[in-house]
Amino acid sequence: GESTFIDGVAAALKLRAEDPAAYRILADTRVRFSDENAEYQLHDEKTVIVEEEVAVVEQDGPAASSPSSKYSKTPTRVYMNEGVRCHIMNGAGWKDLGKWYAALIKFQNILCHDEELLIRHRLQPGTLVAFNNNRMMHGRAAFEARGERHLQGGYIDWDDCHSKRRVLQKAAASS
Repeated sequence: GESTFIDGVAAALKLRAEDPAAYRILADTRVRFSDENAEYQLHDEKTVIVEEEVAVVEQDGPAASSPSSKYSKTPTRVYMNEGVRCHIMNGAGWKDLGKWYAALIKFQNILCHDEELLIRHRLQPGTLVAFNNNRMMHGRAAFEARGERHLQGGYIDWDDCHSKRRVLQKAAASS
């Protein structure tokens, strides 16, 4: 079967364009995510769509000597793991749950059915796929098992990535 990937941030932007109210609900309402067993207990409260302020640079005019910038919120991460999203709705009162679930369903429909955002790829033995797990949604189409299948997952902390980039930039600047 094919591996499937969809850009969760692009899907969030599509939801924002199609239904701004549904987008706002998922970007503003905090919910609890929890995963635990005998070895770990992970708990967090966050929105399904996480936004960050980014600079928007605009020219003041054709002869502007320096651009001015303002800030705008844009989605940067998506948390859609139904296996660990709890039933505890910390950020929504019971009167708002219907609207929250309606917004979630609209977002899930984009994630699951928008062929423009979907990437399908059949992985070959030995293939490595690396992606930002807080941006890319991933899955697998149905398949018939033949022989053994080995799938190895691994995680890299963003602090490690940023540290390595800074070390490489410093080395490049001094050479």
